[in-house]
Amino acid sequence: MLDKEYLYYKNNIDKLNTDYTNRFIIIKDETLIGDYETIEEAMAAGLSKFEPGTFLVKQCIPEDDQIMRFYSRVSFPPDVKYI
Repeated sequence: MLDKEYLYYKNNIDKLNTDYTNRFIIIKDETLIGDYETIEEAMAAGLSKFEPGTFLVKQCIPEDDQIMRFYSRVSFPPDVKYI
């Protein structure tokens, strides 16, 4: 779905990590749209311009420091039992 955007990030990872260290960037159609301090700012900016699911928000961190992080906006009521 976001193959072009992710491929752009991977092909330019060194320059992006140098120029935007610890910033959240928006990539749309192989184009860097902007950089932001927080993921919330980046998501709000992306959603104000584009449809959900049509742009990539990625944090620029050196590859040696990368840890897989998954962000979710899902919440469950307190009375739900987890299996």
